[in-house]
Amino acid sequence: MEYSAAAALYQEIQILNSYIKDAALKYDYQAYVVRLQVGLLPYARHQPYDVYTTFSLFPSCKKNKILVNKKAFVIPLLVTDNLEGMLKSKSTDTLRQLALAISYMMQGVGGEIGLNKFHEDLRSVIGMDFNSLMTVSRVTDSSIQVRLGAYLQPTAGNAMIPRNHFVTFLLMVPRTLFEETCSEPQVMVVAKSVMRHSEKGEPLAAGMSKAEQIEEMKKVLKKYDPNCNPTKEEIGLLFRMLYSNDYPQFFDGLIKIAWPNFKRFTENQMGAAGTSGKEAHKGDDPVCKLEKEVINNLSKHLEKEEYGEFIELLGEKCRIRPALCTFARDIWLHCTEISQQDDFTAQSFDLPQPVKLKWPDESQTLLLLDDGKESLTGRLLGGSGMRSNGTSARLNLRLNGDQILPLMANSASIGSEGRDLILIFPSLKDWKISDMDLRGNKLEGSTVEVFHNVNDRWSQPPQKTEEHCKTYKLISYLTKEKPIQPPNFTIRMSVDGVIADDKANGRLKLFLEFKKEKDNPLVDAVEIKISNADVESVDPSDKAKFELGKIIVKGDTTLDLKLFNLIDGNKITIAATGKKDGKPSGGPHADILLTIRKTSK
Repeated sequence: MEYSAAAALYQEIQILNSYIKDAALKYDYQAYVVRLQVGLLPYARHQPYDVYTTFSLFPSCKKNKILVNKKAFVIPLLVTDNLEGMLKSKSTDTLRQLALAISYMMQGVGGEIGLNKFHEDLRSVIGMDFNSLMTVSRVTDSSIQVRLGAYLQPTAGNAMIPRNHFVTFLLMVPRTLFEETCSEPQVMVVAKSVMRHSEKGEPLAAGMSKAEQIEEMKKVLKKYDPNCNPTKEEIGLLFRMLYSNDYPQFFDGLIKIAWPNFKRFTENQMGAAGTSGKEAHKGDDPVCKLEKEVINNLSKHLEKEEYGEFIELLGEKCRIRPALCTFARDIWLHCTEISQQDDFTAQSFDLPQPVKLKWPDESQTLLLLDDGKESLTGRLLGGSGMRSNGTSARLNLRLNGDQILPLMANSASIGSEGRDLILIFPSLKDWKISDMDLRGNKLEGSTVEVFHNVNDRWSQPPQKTEEHCKTYKLISYLTKEKPIQPPNFTIRMSVDGVIADDKANGRLKLFLEFKKEKDNPLVDAVEIKISNADVESVDPSDKAKFELGKIIVKGDTTLDLKLFNLIDGNKITIAATGKKDGKPSGGPHADILLTIRKTSK
């Protein structure tokens, strides 16, 4: 199940990407993918109702603390009916015929004919009933309607069941929402739901009206503070703050409702000590004492109508708070429950700011690593807002002679969180390009240009500006050579040449030692080849022998070689390779070069 769910999620993302790429987008609008979770929670079982919910979206922002509304465009995605198919028998006699047909089939040929006849009758009485569980359609530019169909059940027929549905759509809002003069861009989603009988189509009676909701909310407030007398406007403000998910403003609304009664109490307390400078005492709470300095500060808050600061100071000094403020969270839940009794509901969410394209800093050095086979790879760090779609790059390789060879990147991908740019060019070694202007590890005169193609429906018309193109001039080039293993033996000698006599003969001593690991040699033999000289004999013969132009040495020893055909001034080359079980072991030894010198008389 875990892998199936992951595969399904991956497939859905790919389909969404395809839909978004081909969607009919509007110029100068910013697009967002929005997914709403719509919960269906019937209070009773086997209710034969379909739910029709209409969503309207209203983007807005604040300019100088004034709410400014903008228009929105909505495009439903994956608008395919979720069809539920169910085989439903149209005859109650089918099961009875099934038992008879099976028994008749056992009688041979005649029974087989009877079975075929039964299959024909069965196909005629069995049908396929289709039921759409969720359908999404576009009503206006900024509204969509969702139909949540009742499930077709064998026993209850069409019936609602508790379930979460997900509605995915493309929301386009004007880019002016994100201007510097705008702040707090958000979208208010308002939904109206109607339940209709799944067969008759008649709507179910509406829930609470707005007036009934206000009266119900007034009962809740009086439950916590019997002396409060909230107005319709004050209760309406509480509902608006609930829909905006603004608990601080909701709390301030409760303060304003509780304020008249609470103000009278505090004014009486402050009046008791206002002129004498002594402490004022709450009649039924002798522990509470208000000093004159505190009373003066409370008076200033009252004059400025700073209700929140007033209650905060009073609660800190005297631990007195209005009951509506003490139980503000409980009242929030009551308000939430009451709001569900209405056909209308609302919710808001903030819009994330579009991340502006910023290329990595051009002062950094781009290190290009050539693997010698397929690719030349480099990475630029420190960008933001980059995306792989529409990004390309070109390496302008300067050759010896001031010629420029342009090489387009095979790929330009974006790393984690859009901050790294990974460029892959063709391998220079694989293409046999070796005449570039390379000084040390630096490619002199070469540049790498990266481009962002904005000629699509998501962005502004294409412009060749620094925002869409960047050039990097500091480039280093390295090759990824295969590491050379060290030899598993050592060869040493005491001279750097060979002395030849009048007959062109000479002698040479080599000290050879096998490397060991836990007292076990890493090789069991060493092959030595000598060029520009002929070998006459090798000692000791028990550890070394000369055959087929090679000296085979088995074990640590000092080789005494007799050589002939030595020509004065030539260089003898000694090459050696370790062997283990007849196969090369370790790396080859570096060639040893010895100069032949003729003996002086």
